[in-house]
Amino acid sequence: MKRSGSVIIFALMMLSLIVIVTEQLIRSTIIGSTFIKTMIDREHAEMLALGGINIAIAQLNQGLIAKQKEKKGEKAAKEGRETTSEEKKADEGEKGELSAMQRFIFHHISHLNRWQVFSLNSMIDGVQGEVGICLSSEHGKINLNEAFDFKKQEFKKEYEVLLKTLEIPGKIPLGEFHKRLVEFFKKRGKKLYDISEIMSVSGFENLDVFYHPPQRPAKRKQAEPNTDLYLSDIFTIWTEEATLDPLVFSDALCAILGVRRPRADDSYRMKEDFKKLASTFKKNWGADWDGNWKLLQPIYGEKPKILSAFKDILVKSFNSKVYSVLSYGKVNNVEQRVIAIVKNIEEQSAQEKKGTEAKKEGAASEKPTQGKEGEKEKKHYFKIMRIYWL
Repeated sequence: MKRSGSVIIFALMMLSLIVIVTEQLIRSTIIGSTFIKTMIDREHAEMLALGGINIAIAQLNQGLIAKQKEKKGEKAAKEGRETTSEEKKADEGEKGELSAMQRFIFHHISHLNRWQVFSLNSMIDGVQGEVGICLSSEHGKINLNEAFDFKKQEFKKEYEVLLKTLEIPGKIPLGEFHKRLVEFFKKRGKKLYDISEIMSVSGFENLDVFYHPPQRPAKRKQAEPNTDLYLSDIFTIWTEEATLDPLVFSDALCAILGVRRPRADDSYRMKEDFKKLASTFKKNWGADWDGNWKLLQPIYGEKPKILSAFKDILVKSFNSKVYSVLSYGKVNNVEQRVIAIVKNIEEQSAQEKKGTEAKKEGAASEKPTQGKEGEKEKKHYFKIMRIYWL
């Protein structure tokens, strides 16, 4: 009897041990398979996020194509020859249609600073997921490197006006933005290499650097504008001049000027307003922004009171070349985000490259040769200048 009792106890212990080991194996298998699936989804999401940058560049290339068509139409007019139907449509449009540039402007301004979302199907695209992109023009932001006069150790007059009106309620009081930036640049004594460097400004360390577009509304809800300001949406270092383009003002600059900020659903709610603005778009708007503000009124509202104080730093013509692209990829609730700075690069001809090299070496640059080579159109393309994984 004693022996049979000990056998039963031993059998129960072995069964318990087998159950425990089996449970651990099952748990490890589940965790391992879940981890592997999550990592695969993460890789797919990263690939989609990078793909979003290419989608944005493809959209921006439509602007380059439109400019090339316009140039062909202008060239035909100068040469005194009759324009082709394609050149005519690119320059003026036909039968009430928008020209190539106006079509680009329409798509551009209706999606600027707002999400564009593309759903992917595994049967067609090879993966079930979502790609979202948000384009922002760097020409609608304040270039800190150009706005600050390092010789005089102060901001240029027009930018001083803007910065003194800037505040972030509860974080940076009115007037403090300007004051702290001046102290920072005086101490630094040189230009910024990256926009994230302004995080070292006193009081800026708790501010968000990178832009968050306005949230998409829930069903049957009205979209709301952003309430926060983001440093990289106010400032930039990527443009080559100290001018601002009213057509592509950033979300933050709209807030500073007190004009209407973008909403997530504007692309369809304000479609007719955007189309009206695009249909009246002309290159010479910049000659008098003060007088031509009425053309921008459908999307911004009433003219800012301080516009006349900085009208001299507004662009004379639309020529946006540098953009920031916020892109995300989402697969099975795994999301990856990336921000890229993309810039329109004009490829130099062989003769221009020689001249540039000669200047660097201190020699006299050669005069560009005339003829067929000089008549070739320069290649333009968008190059990724910097990437930030968020």
